[in-house]
Amino acid sequence: LLSSLYRFSAPQSAARIDADLEEVRRMILTKSLQQYFESDIAETQTHSPLIEKLHKIHGEEHKKLGAVLKPAEIRRLTELDFLFYRAIIEAGGNTVFLLLFNSARELYHQKLERFFTENTESIRTAAALKSRLITYISENKRNEALALLEEMISTNAYIRPVRKLQFQNRRL
Repeated sequence: LLSSLYRFSAPQSAARIDADLEEVRRMILTKSLQQYFESDIAETQTHSPLIEKLHKIHGEEHKKLGAVLKPAEIRRLTELDFLFYRAIIEAGGNTVFLLLFNSARELYHQKLERFFTENTESIRTAAALKSRLITYISENKRNEALALLEEMISTNAYIRPVRKLQFQNRRL
């Protein structure tokens, strides 16, 4: 449905749809991570199913980060990026959020694959940010994790150097 809406919209509407989708994505991911931190699992387990799933996805990403990325590898990294964020939403426990996020899968893939193809260095930036997010979640650092997630899901977050994002996080 979302892909059809996007595909058949006027060019000037596409930018508005992009902004709306980004806002919904931000809301869903932020609320899902908050719900995860409010759950008993986050309080009692340092190796929760979420953390294990994020480590597994992130590990597979690192295996794909070769010197030269082929189109098939970029496609797989796009899927892994989607699965990373989907795992956070699943951990939040809201089925409607999961359905909304899944409904944007095709569009998410198209846009991110194009972005990663044009900005291959951003793939490494994304991997570094995800690694730090996993650490914050593992250490139950709620505020740091939420602040970093908020930055990660902002438009063009993967373009900025990791050092700049680290400096910004220190001020929180």
